[in-house]
Amino acid sequence: MQVRDVMTHAVDFIAAGKTVREAARKMQRLGMTGLTVVANREAIGMITDRDIVLRVVAPGLDPGDTAVAAVMTPGLVVCREEDSLGIAARMMARSHLYRLVVINRRGELSGIVSIGALWPGNDIEGIDPVSAGHPGLSPSYQKAMSLSGPPNVH
Repeated sequence: MQVRDVMTHAVDFIAAGKTVREAARKMQRLGMTGLTVVANREAIGMITDRDIVLRVVAPGLDPGDTAVAAVMTPGLVVCREEDSLGIAARMMARSHLYRLVVINRRGELSGIVSIGALWPGNDIEGIDPVSAGHPGLSPSYQKAMSLSGPPNVH
């Protein structure tokens, strides 16, 4: 099975200069847990519900006065549509991310794949979905870490 088989094709964006409140409202309206952040028509990072909780709510920042760029996860880790689910899982584990941006053969953004999309009914080389390589999660996912690494992606 390939990433294209489980990815979300709907990708939405928010400008880096918008407020966190605007991002949260857009996520709520669209039923999404994360948005790609853009500046000057270029994707520069992601903002997720987790970013908002840990970087805005917990420290007591005002979401109406906090720019998305100030609390987003900068940079993007990308995989290709034709990558296996195992490759995507290893990339997430190594990067400590729950989502990857998916690109097509032309290098264009084509979707998002989340950690949850990798496992429902899928046996990914025996990898346990609960153990995504993140702190506090089960160690069985370390098996994925020992498998061959992901391809080089520009």
